[in-house]
Amino acid sequence: MSRLKRLLVEAHQRSLWQALLVYLGASFGVLGAVDLFIDYFGSPRWLFWVAFALLVTGLPVVIVISLAKEEVYGDDVLAEDAEAAAEEDRRLRVLTWRTAGLSLISALALWGVVAAVLLVLGVRVLEIGAAGIPVSPNRVAVLPFEYRGSEESDYLGEGVAEILSRSIDGAGELAAVDPFALLKYVQREHDALDPEQGAEIARHFGAGLFILGAILEAGGSLRASATLYDLRSRRRADAEAVVAEEAEVDKLTHELSRQLLVESSGDAPERLTRAGAATAQSFDAMKAYLQGEAWARAGKYDSALVAYQRAVDVDTTFALAYYRLASNVWAGGVWRDRALIESARRFSERLSWRDSLLIEAFHAWVHNAYDEAEEIYGRLLNRHPDELDAWVYLVGLLSDVAVHRGRPMAELRNAAERAVALDPHSILGNLLLSAVAAFEGDSATVVASWERSLKAQPEGAFVVHAQAVLASLRGDAGELEKAIADLRAGGPLNIRLTAQWITARADDIPTARRVAELLTEPPRPRGTRFDGHRRLARLELARGRWAAAQDEFAAAYLLDPEPGTWILAAATPATFVPRADVELAALRDSLAAWRPEPERISRLFSLGLLTAQLGEAEQAEAMAAELEGSQAAFADRHPYRTVTFYSNLALTVRAQAAASQGRYEEALHLLEQVEPTTDWRAHFLYFRQERWLRAEVLYALGRYEEALPWYAAFGLEYFADQPYVAPARFRMGDIHEQLGNPGMAARHYSRFLKRWEGCDPELQPWVEQAQRALERLTGEY
Repeated sequence: MSRLKRLLVEAHQRSLWQALLVYLGASFGVLGAVDLFIDYFGSPRWLFWVAFALLVTGLPVVIVISLAKEEVYGDDVLAEDAEAAAEEDRRLRVLTWRTAGLSLISALALWGVVAAVLLVLGVRVLEIGAAGIPVSPNRVAVLPFEYRGSEESDYLGEGVAEILSRSIDGAGELAAVDPFALLKYVQREHDALDPEQGAEIARHFGAGLFILGAILEAGGSLRASATLYDLRSRRRADAEAVVAEEAEVDKLTHELSRQLLVESSGDAPERLTRAGAATAQSFDAMKAYLQGEAWARAGKYDSALVAYQRAVDVDTTFALAYYRLASNVWAGGVWRDRALIESARRFSERLSWRDSLLIEAFHAWVHNAYDEAEEIYGRLLNRHPDELDAWVYLVGLLSDVAVHRGRPMAELRNAAERAVALDPHSILGNLLLSAVAAFEGDSATVVASWERSLKAQPEGAFVVHAQAVLASLRGDAGELEKAIADLRAGGPLNIRLTAQWITARADDIPTARRVAELLTEPPRPRGTRFDGHRRLARLELARGRWAAAQDEFAAAYLLDPEPGTWILAAATPATFVPRADVELAALRDSLAAWRPEPERISRLFSLGLLTAQLGEAEQAEAMAAELEGSQAAFADRHPYRTVTFYSNLALTVRAQAAASQGRYEEALHLLEQVEPTTDWRAHFLYFRQERWLRAEVLYALGRYEEALPWYAAFGLEYFADQPYVAPARFRMGDIHEQLGNPGMAARHYSRFLKRWEGCDPELQPWVEQAQRALERLTGEY
């Protein structure tokens, strides 16, 4: 080797070692900076190892590039191998120091972009809490305080945590985790709390900070201490406060929050307000409210309602207490809800943005402003994804929307799963998640949801419902017998709800019938037995047994022989029950001859539908006009029904008349004008006819994907929907088959056949068609 060439090689080797030393030194500096970055922002430790892996990956690249220089060495290749020389030149022009420098600049720029994105999005965007919430360094979880003192004030352990949460929420950049969800989670999942457990709980709710504290009560005075931690359990701030009496607990929490914010950030933001000033006007009202929250978290809703009522009795302007009353009696009657939520809204001007939006959304929902309510819940959850109330009531809202607007069930399932992830023991979240899972045939999720619901409410009437449903789902005959014995000893409401849930969640009509038969046993009052036979009739219709249903209607008639009772029942089944025109005409004439005093709106509506099904357009229009103008006639007995209610009745009759004559576009246009008001949806006889007709019209028009969610919503919750569930499954099977989804089609056909096994002969053509389809799709039946 020539002296010149040896010199070049040695220089090249020195460049390699120099490059390695520079790269390793720079890597050490980068890792140190990343470590400081993680410590300062409380970021996850795995970011350090990601940086380390990237730097190790870059090491071979640096080594290869350092082996090249700007000089072109292709001339040293033998002249006769010109092609090899040209290739060598091209390689060396790529592997140069200039290329290495550009690569280094590009890598640093990429790291800069990643760091900027992490800063803008709160650094912890890549870490997701167990509840599915991105971890934010500005979200604070205030854990229940350790309380030592008199038993009558032990509510302060959770109460101070709730007040402190509301006090710091919105102070500067801080947002507090929803105290109701957090305290309920801690109550069920943890006993003693320490910084390590605190970090685990905070991460579950996506919080980068958490507060632990203690309260000592002695001689009526209160001494409290609190510490702010990050997720590495490092102390960020400490606070202490003392007040002379329990009634000054608001002042106590205000001083704690002020000290924590000053020490952790250097100032106390102007947004910091006393929680009491934003909630209640008196200590007694606030104490009752906090006790109600504790009862509600424990699943003792009757006691909670009493406490909330006491709070508004003491302070008639207590907006949050009115809201809790409204939301907790939501299932009991919308009219009471409306009065309570109106009071909450009237006095909400002193509340935080977060609490005000909860009230606004609920107010919009119970007033049927579905779009507005959904938009408000979405806006709230975008900023506070841990808000349990927003998720739970969004689930309820979406169940209404699925039924009344034909929205996909997947939306409901997603919201229910988020609510249950945040609070595994949410009664409403689990019940509605089980409803969607039951529709999808996901029995494992149905069982898990009911098990969590039973754990959440281990006392009261709900226990026997849950035990009966779980016994049916598991096929546990012994537990089922025990549950039926308990139901027999209970009231009719428990029996009705249990039969409804077994039908809808377990898809077990024989067992639901056994439960419903309890209503018809002789010791029960005549009215209860009458209701029992009507429910049994619906269950028989759900199995495609029209003749057996007629027997149950006849048994109801014997208990209440008012003329027309059985005729009205016979006139209302959906159009999927095949009946000749002569039979329809006989039913119509019998119904027309019945003249009850006073007149019944249900009679007019059923008469209109029968006339429309017979294709008698002029007579159907006359009936629609009579329905439209009947508000004045029924105003005294039904003052809550709006003009819209009667308009909906008329629109449904007109749409049925148009559909009966094949004018499907016209029928759909009429149905699209129906408004899903509260009074409309409260009467299953009316709006279920409209929903089924809309699904059938969309199906007839070939608008299959639009028809699917309308069919899917049958059986979601309402017992009166059960006769429609099997035909809806048949239609969904047919639609999925035509859309090229054989697996989905087979599943719906199979579940249809399970329901209508042993149906009446006139319904056998549906069964035979489903059997042929299933054989075509799966090769077996």
